[in-house]
Amino acid sequence: IERLRIVAEERRWTERLAHSNALISALAHVAARIETTSDPDGVMETLGAELKTLGLTCMVSLVEAETHSLRVRYISADPQLVHLLERLAGQKTRDFAIQPEHSALFADLVANRRAVITHDAIAAVADLLPGFPAPVVERVLVRFGIRADMPLAHLPLTVEDKVLGALWLWGEDLHTDDLPAVSVFASQVAIALENARLFAEVQRLAITDSLTGLHNRRHFFDLAEREFQRARRFGHPLSSIMLDADYFKRVNDTYGHAAGDETLREIARRCQAGIRSVDILGKYGGEEFVLLLPETGLATARHVAERLRRCVQTP
Repeated sequence: IERLRIVAEERRWTERLAHSNALISALAHVAARIETTSDPDGVMETLGAELKTLGLTCMVSLVEAETHSLRVRYISADPQLVHLLERLAGQKTRDFAIQPEHSALFADLVANRRAVITHDAIAAVADLLPGFPAPVVERVLVRFGIRADMPLAHLPLTVEDKVLGALWLWGEDLHTDDLPAVSVFASQVAIALENARLFAEVQRLAITDSLTGLHNRRHFFDLAEREFQRARRFGHPLSSIMLDADYFKRVNDTYGHAAGDETLREIARRCQAGIRSVDILGKYGGEEFVLLLPETGLATARHVAERLRRCVQTP
């Protein structure tokens, strides 16, 4: 009997080792895929698609710098299930923020940066959804493929002691023994997200005027060239407006350059608020702005120009 018990135990460990090796190999493949993605949303979408091939579902929440809350950014579950969750919660997942003081798991994540696998999924999710009765939480989890006793990995996303957020993983083949492998994987996900964020920020700075946040001159002309070619190809109207702030030098001379900078930012804000989403507004020069109006004739462009002039002129 003892020999049979030892043989059974060895078989179990061999199976667990084979499972762990297969998981590590698969996760390494996923990590290699996400490292080639150049924006955070793309990283999360690739992550979800690749994990789905392993029978795993994930949720990514990232820390908001302004509020220090944890905001859900991505769930790889079926979109209809996500919509159900949003309907029950009464808000979009991207608007759902988790405060450290309202979640023991999140507080532990921030304080200890410790990866855990919980076997009480209902309690873990109820912790994030205060006010939801346990039976409601359980029904939602069942729709997401999460049983009450299914292991749920809660993994910190950290880079150089900075907490970026949390990664949740769940699936039939996830076990407590997988915690070391998925913890290392979470570190690779965090690095991919941070690299993608930095790359996107560099890209944004390259095309953005640092003072006003508008398109800089070079990027505006790139966009304008495309619009011009499209308008010429289809014979559609296209108008442009040049805006110049009168007496701007007096503002700088009288109140200083800080006041001048704030004046330019306010002009940009007012102009941006007064145009359509398809219109293209850019910073042309010192106190000069340029606006491109697709599908707009001269008469309408005159009205737009006068409306913006009054908007900027109003105290």
